[in-house]
Amino acid sequence: MKKRFILALSFVVCAVLLLAQDPAGGGMWIKWYDAGSLLISRPTGLLEVDFTSKGACTVSSNKVSCSASAGASGPSGPQGPSGPTGAAGATGATGVTGPSGPSGPAGVSGPTGGSGPSGPSGAAGATGATGGSGPSGPSGPAGATGATGAGGPSGPSGPSGNSGPSGPSGPSGPGGILSAQTSTSDTLTCSVIGTTETAFATTYTVPANSLAANIPHEINLGTQFTTPAAGTTLQFRLKLGGTTIYTGPAASGGNNQTGWGHGLTFITQATGAPGASVNTITSVVGGDGNTGQRNATTQPIALATNGTLALTVTLQCGASTAGESVDLEQLVVRKVL
Repeated sequence: MKKRFILALSFVVCAVLLLAQDPAGGGMWIKWYDAGSLLISRPTGLLEVDFTSKGACTVSSNKVSCSASAGASGPSGPQGPSGPTGAAGATGATGVTGPSGPSGPAGVSGPTGGSGPSGPSGAAGATGATGGSGPSGPSGPAGATGATGAGGPSGPSGPSGNSGPSGPSGPSGPGGILSAQTSTSDTLTCSVIGTTETAFATTYTVPANSLAANIPHEINLGTQFTTPAAGTTLQFRLKLGGTTIYTGPAASGGNNQTGWGHGLTFITQATGAPGASVNTITSVVGGDGNTGQRNATTQPIALATNGTLALTVTLQCGASTAGESVDLEQLVVRKVL
């Protein structure tokens, strides 16, 4: 509505301008020229009124241009009625042929035909195979026995049988010397061994089953001392199979001694028959000086007398004294009975 009002107002303004140019107004007509113009006939000629230009009206010799600002858009009108139904679409293409259906059931069998005429007789069969042999006749009498053949070679010897158990030990032999060893170089020096108990190199192995009740063994040691002006203490021990059977006192070997001989004698015997653990007793029966008269090892001592036993002699110095040494010069073992 606002836009139409503006257009009408513009038309009025244009007519006023035209009248101003042609006051007589004779022979004048007006018609729409196109969507935005009017065409006016007047005695002086045609005049075109253009409504498409924006702004105020302008006048030329044969054209008036008027415009006004466009008003706001009016509200949308109501939706128009639905259009007519369209024409039907073209027919679709023919679908592919479906798969063949299953075969129908077999028809019933017709009636059996009549028998034909008999054929001609066949040719004669081939001759049969020969029959089997008859049973054998009875055996003839046995022939004479042949001579005896030579004997075959002897077979290999069978494996040896297991060894039988060992017999009992025989009785002990008569008493006597079992070992008598001497040395001039079996020396232990206190400055070398210090205070560590050390074994002499000279040893003897007591045979298995040798120590038994009522069979004493005598052990003799012969030693030689060399001592300085102020010697240290010396202590001897006697061992069988690594077990100490005699411990002497730690006593002085004297001072300023050179080649001083010293001897010890022991008696050792078992209290029963040889076995894995049999008590033995060792006593001192002779010795020089104060270094070997007493046995500090408590008796009896259990030993495995059914096996061999190593007899060793050891020395332990009280200090690492220079110039003090002991030589083991003799080791004698004797069976008394």
